Amino acid sequence: MRFFQQCPLTDEDIEARRLYYQAKPGRKEREAGCGELSQSLRHTEDFPSPNRDTVDTKVSNNHPTVKSINLMSYLVRLISRPGHTVLDPFVGSGTTGIACKRTGREFIGIEKEPEYMAIAKARISA
Repeated sequence: MRFFQQCPLTDEDIEARRLYYQAKPGRKEREAGCGELSQSLRHTEDFPSPNRDTVDTKVSNNHPTVKSINLMSYLVRLISRPGHTVLDPFVGSGTTGIACKRTGREFIGIEKEPEYMAIAKARISA
């Protein structure tokens, strides 16, 4: 967000904004629905710093690039209308599927990794 403060927006700009900022998802959003999955250690380093140690954390959702549900909902609404079908050929952790359910879209997802497919199914079902 610190970069956007350099160029203040007018009310008109906000109406038709082309930039959308959304923070990365927190642990609660990442792990939602994954309680029944086995846990594994994941090396986390949210804010790398020479003075800060890295941490190994037990997580059920070990997908490396979980997207924000709010961000994907925004993108789904941008490209489709309620009732349309959205195809996601790289489901990953299932965030697009969750966004489709929340915004009234149908969803078809493809994922080749069984571990990530299990994560996506759990998150979408929740």
